[in-house]
Amino acid sequence: LARQERTPAFRELMRFQVARAKSFFEAAEREAATLDPRRILAAEIMGRIYRRLLARIEASGYDVFRREIRVPLHERAWIAGSSILFAHTPR
Repeated sequence: LARQERTPAFRELMRFQVARAKSFFEAAEREAATLDPRRILAAEIMGRIYRRLLARIEASGYDVFRREIRVPLHERAWIAGSSILFAHTPR
């Protein structure tokens, strides 16, 4: 890690950590489905942004050393806006 090389071992570690993070998000999503969306709005927004970030890390082939991987502002704004609308839509 200190050398910032994307070795096969590093890619495997990243693959494992991304899968692990996804499993945590899936468990949280199942639990969140039982709660009032307005009460967990911030958590919903951040969860969606972090899941998008994980997808971008995967799509880069786990190349997190050569360039910063981010979710652009317009995507974050879309996620926040759509989450707010969903949270305030009657079920």
